[in-house]
Amino acid sequence: MHRPPLLLTCLALVLTNCLTSAVHAQRGPVPRVDTFANPLDVQAADPHVLFEDGVYYMYATSRAGVGFVVWTSRDLVRWQRRRLAFRKTEQSWGQRDFWAPCVIKDGSRYLMYYNAQPEWAGEDASAHRICVAEASSPLGPFTDIAAPMFDTGRMAIDAHVLIDNDGRGYLYYVIGSVMGVALDDTLTKIVGDPVLSLSPTQPWEENWTEGPYVLRHDDKYVMFYSSPGYNLPQYAVAYGIADSPLGPFVKPYGAPVLTQSQLVSGPGHNGITVSPDGTEMFIVYHTHQQPSAGDPRQIAVDRMRFVDDPVFGFRIEIDGPTTLAQKLPSGAPAPSPAITDEFDRPRLDRSRWTIVSEDGSTWKLRNGKLVITTQPGNVWGEKYDLRNLFLQPTRPGDFEIITKTDFKVRQGYDQVSLVVWQDHNNYIRLSNVYAGGRRWQAVRELGGKPVLNEIPNTIGDDVWMKITRRGRTYSCEVSVDGETWWLIGPPLAADFTEVQVGLWAGSPGNGRRADAEFEFFRVGVPAPLATPTLGTPSVPNVPPR
Repeated sequence: MHRPPLLLTCLALVLTNCLTSAVHAQRGPVPRVDTFANPLDVQAADPHVLFEDGVYYMYATSRAGVGFVVWTSRDLVRWQRRRLAFRKTEQSWGQRDFWAPCVIKDGSRYLMYYNAQPEWAGEDASAHRICVAEASSPLGPFTDIAAPMFDTGRMAIDAHVLIDNDGRGYLYYVIGSVMGVALDDTLTKIVGDPVLSLSPTQPWEENWTEGPYVLRHDDKYVMFYSSPGYNLPQYAVAYGIADSPLGPFVKPYGAPVLTQSQLVSGPGHNGITVSPDGTEMFIVYHTHQQPSAGDPRQIAVDRMRFVDDPVFGFRIEIDGPTTLAQKLPSGAPAPSPAITDEFDRPRLDRSRWTIVSEDGSTWKLRNGKLVITTQPGNVWGEKYDLRNLFLQPTRPGDFEIITKTDFKVRQGYDQVSLVVWQDHNNYIRLSNVYAGGRRWQAVRELGGKPVLNEIPNTIGDDVWMKITRRGRTYSCEVSVDGETWWLIGPPLAADFTEVQVGLWAGSPGNGRRADAEFEFFRVGVPAPLATPTLGTPSVPNVPPR
């Protein structure tokens, strides 16, 4: 058999080692990530955004169940869950079904308007009433000061407050139609009788309007609203125009301006805000997490604008609902793309890492490792209730991500995972998992439909995992020493438009809470394509690729 000269063999080995080591280092100036894509990694509904001193505060209906969470962001697209801004107490009038918060600033205080109902109401939504709570910070804690604000003997939901140019306040709420009423100087009491501001008059609205959001544009007032029902795929956003704050609001052309698409179900119940530099307007809304509609829901943002109209003076255009990559809001600080993290600092770099559905009590940095305490929750098909998914943004192009984990999977789908993430319906996941035995799983989910490659794990739980992207294909490999790699199934093809990369650990099929350790997360340029060994890995001394 012909053998290459010794010198050429040595040079080839040196070259291979140099290329492989590229995964440990960044080359040249670090570029910035200047795009994003919907949906955002926030599981919530009925969003309201307050923008103050360069920080966005978002309040929404969420799974908290006992009040309202507040998220913060500096770019409008990458959000950090902060805490419960409002939490019910035993003395609170509202005890269940906390919906649709709206927060405004009034001098040095912040007022939160929301609806809830007492415990005795059960499933009868007619007991919902509008309440108002107060705080000295947009992060809370908010405390009830008028709960309920008023009681007309019927359901009242989806509060929104407009402070007009003269400083007077107006409250809007929903009884199936949208009602409007003036507020007193304290903004906590209504003045006079509520009036009908907007009602369902179009066939597509199906006799129901909700989710009002009112702003002033020049000398007109614009009310955004949603119909026909939050749980329907045809849920959509429309608007009306009025000459006075309480209306009546006239609907230009009678058609919605934000509607479902082939990829997006039920866009609606919106808020409005501006880009960090104030030059662009954005609509913030929720969509259904699955095409089948209904709960749960997630947040999205898209550009909107006022344009001239020969009949009504102006009309509203919205670039949505989008799912493809688009530029960050103007003036937003662009994050650096994913880089290596050895977890050797006292604090996690939150300017790079986003934690989806964060539970801060179940993860930590310890002894140079990221430790995630597992808990129930998963992402698979229509299932999306995982906690503590750690993600960093990345740019288009080839990359390689590697981690080393140590976690004894032993029951009910215990798993540690390396992830390439577009959203919960589109991702690649490589996992060491217990599925009737210890196994490797390489999962690709496209459009909510997962495909699984699975083989036995014969190399143990103290292992290396790697995902490599080349073009539109993703290869999932595992190793016992970081040098010899085994391919888990064939490469997976996916045309993702905007991805993040990261780590996750959980115990979806049981209530087990155990510490899963990640020694590092490394990002770099992949080595030239070689032919890895295909099959079931064994230990030790497997043949090199």
